[in-house]
Amino acid sequence: MKKILCTILFFLSFAFSQNIEVLDTFSSRGYMSDVWGYDAPDGRFYAISGAFNGVSVFDVTNPNDIVEIGFFPGPNSAWRDIKTYKHYAYIVNDTEGGLVILDLSTAPDSVRFVANLEVPNFHNLYIDTTTAAMYLANASSSGAVSIFSLENPEEPVHVKDFGTETHDLYVRNNTAYTAQGRRGTLGFYDVSNPDNPTTIKEIQVPNAGYVHNTWLSKNSDYLVTTEETANKTLKIWDITDLDNIELVSEYLGPSRLQHNAHVEGDYVYLAHYESGLSILDIHDPTRATLVGYFDTYPESNNPDFNGNWGVFPHSKSGNIYLGDMDRGFFVVKFNNARADFFDGIVSDKESGLPLEGVVIQFKGFDINTVTNSNGFYNIGFGLSDTVNVTFSAIGYKNFSQEIILGGGVEHTINVELEKAPKTTFRITVKDNQGKPIKDVLSTFIMTSTFLENDEQFSEYSDENGIIEITDMYISDSDVVNYLNLKIGTFPYAFYEQSEFILDEVAINELEVTLSITDADILVVNNDPNSNYGDFIKESLNQIGKKEYIYNVSNGGGLPSVDGIKKLSGSFIIWMTGDAIDDVISQAEIDTIKAYLMNGGNVILSGQNIAEHLNSTVNPFLQDWIHVNYIENMGTKILSGRHHQISDGVTFLGIFSGEAANNQTSPDAIEPDSSNQAQPVFEYRNSNGKYGAVGVEYTDYNSKLFFAGFGLEAVYQNNDSYISRDDLLTRISEWFDSPLSLDKIISGNPETFQLKQNYPNPFNPSTNIEYNLPKKTNVKIEVFSLTGQKIKTLVNEQQNKGLHSVNFVAENLASGIYFYKLQTEQFTSVKRMILIQ
Repeated sequence: MKKILCTILFFLSFAFSQNIEVLDTFSSRGYMSDVWGYDAPDGRFYAISGAFNGVSVFDVTNPNDIVEIGFFPGPNSAWRDIKTYKHYAYIVNDTEGGLVILDLSTAPDSVRFVANLEVPNFHNLYIDTTTAAMYLANASSSGAVSIFSLENPEEPVHVKDFGTETHDLYVRNNTAYTAQGRRGTLGFYDVSNPDNPTTIKEIQVPNAGYVHNTWLSKNSDYLVTTEETANKTLKIWDITDLDNIELVSEYLGPSRLQHNAHVEGDYVYLAHYESGLSILDIHDPTRATLVGYFDTYPESNNPDFNGNWGVFPHSKSGNIYLGDMDRGFFVVKFNNARADFFDGIVSDKESGLPLEGVVIQFKGFDINTVTNSNGFYNIGFGLSDTVNVTFSAIGYKNFSQEIILGGGVEHTINVELEKAPKTTFRITVKDNQGKPIKDVLSTFIMTSTFLENDEQFSEYSDENGIIEITDMYISDSDVVNYLNLKIGTFPYAFYEQSEFILDEVAINELEVTLSITDADILVVNNDPNSNYGDFIKESLNQIGKKEYIYNVSNGGGLPSVDGIKKLSGSFIIWMTGDAIDDVISQAEIDTIKAYLMNGGNVILSGQNIAEHLNSTVNPFLQDWIHVNYIENMGTKILSGRHHQISDGVTFLGIFSGEAANNQTSPDAIEPDSSNQAQPVFEYRNSNGKYGAVGVEYTDYNSKLFFAGFGLEAVYQNNDSYISRDDLLTRISEWFDSPLSLDKIISGNPETFQLKQNYPNPFNPSTNIEYNLPKKTNVKIEVFSLTGQKIKTLVNEQQNKGLHSVNFVAENLASGIYFYKLQTEQFTSVKRMILIQ
């Protein structure tokens, strides 16, 4: 018979338990690891459980009254494994080694300590009671399985080693089934001759985690395995033909982390860490179905190492013993619930065609499956006496049916789903005057349990300010939800709504009024993934400026100059982030030039900009930035130059993980022969390789700060470094200060001249020369870096010719100062540096 792989993934918010009754608990020892049972010939029942610092023996004959009848201290260890043979218990730990043997024959009066044999660190053991053979598993990378004879139970004798690294194993009918840990494999060994074990087969677990344990079904036809790795399933393998081993069923519980699985009868008992105990019905091993659970760790259901470590379901008493890392030892009872199974075909009522991806859900339990390409589904359920089965698909009306469960009953339910109505979403966008706004972008997402990924929607408004999206699904909290609606375009403030509902009407209308943003500074982010804008935003906010981040990668073109001028700030920031190819487009360059020519100031920042302009022979590099590209730099520390922006700055760093830390290829540049680019920052110890310059455009009364690195990477590592906040403040102050190049108001520019002071830098005095082509009123004043007037040197009418005035810096601090010559026809400003 062809077997269908049945994978059922349960992601439940469990109640405390289902189909399992807690009989008693023992928490005095705290941490408990593995657990085993011993059914005595006199009808009494015992449990042996590993504590962190030893081994506890419990009398559980009365399951409602657990009695600890013995405790045997041992080395502290999180790992203890226990098995029994006759009236002896054998315990290993994987911390300090040793094999502890206890004699239970005189229980409950006493438990005799027999021996602690010196053996290496074994992680697990299994005893084949039919052959008196004990198998000790070494889980180290160089480990193997060691066979010991229990012919004399108090003196085990080592027989032979076989296999490879083994975490755990199960033995039946002279075959050992090993879980081979990090190797990701399952081993099959013939141990009929303990002196000469032989390999039968080894199989690789697909996409394996840490292969943890194995156990056989009662008829030996199926092997149950676990992997102690998050999101790895319990697996059931058909091993009837070892030449064609087939994976037939899987299970992944709420915590998504399995530990140990045991099979008793037609059930799998799974120690499931934070999910506690899970019980699976495997009457049909190809359809393993959850029929019972007891959550020993209700705090959470994460794939972490808390909760249930070990389970023992093999006692003739019918009771189950649990070892729990957080709450100790439990005795519980399962009511032997059976699963019912459901199958059928789901189709479109109108066309009759099968529907793929329909979700079949047991309401209230979040247990579900989906139809395949033929519309077929197959699922089991066994957690209640009645259940509501719901069939849901995007674009269709839900269908529900109440089912009474019978325990092992097969239910065939074929369903025809009706199409659900759709709607149109119409958005009308206007400004404060009620005029429609064209090219406004609207974006939102649709989420659905039926979609692997959220569906993204983005549309622009037409000349009437209308955005219309047709064939939209009606909102349904169980099926379809609409989130993150964002409507806007520069320079308007965006309208945002975290979630919205589309009702069952022909047209869902939304009217939106947009106002001009109250932001000061436009940040144009040309990073390919719109990253790093938050670094600039944070710094602007720190210096009292509000940002408008315009992400170029979102589409919609570039901001217009007219739009930019509506902002209150005195400059814009244009950043390129991680862009490598097409770092800055000609359209962007044209926008920057147009803004500069309209009297605006620009910060242009990014690695690879100069390299890109140079490689594409773009005249913007020389004609506007006035620099030559040299190379990419390896160093990420720069020093300040004698410039208003960098005055007094020791270092600028672009290397910290506290900032963007994305500078893989910062550009080194040098001013060209025009000398219009003023060096601001130089790469440390580079001998004239600059990282940033300032350029003044006298004809347009504007300035450009160009950085061959990203401002997003600037970070103040210590007091020797400038912060991004301080850097932006200094650039802003430079933008607001007077131009330092001659500007002609009227007359012939060749006849007036203000010369550079000498000496410069100076201390404490310097000479200022200037030429007048005719008799005129002259004023010469000195200003601080912030624009405060320091002193008037000349304020009188002077004759034509060359003139000179001396400036003595009295009680002034070191720094940059400006001096200005002003006549009725001519104004010129230059800077000078005082070093005290």
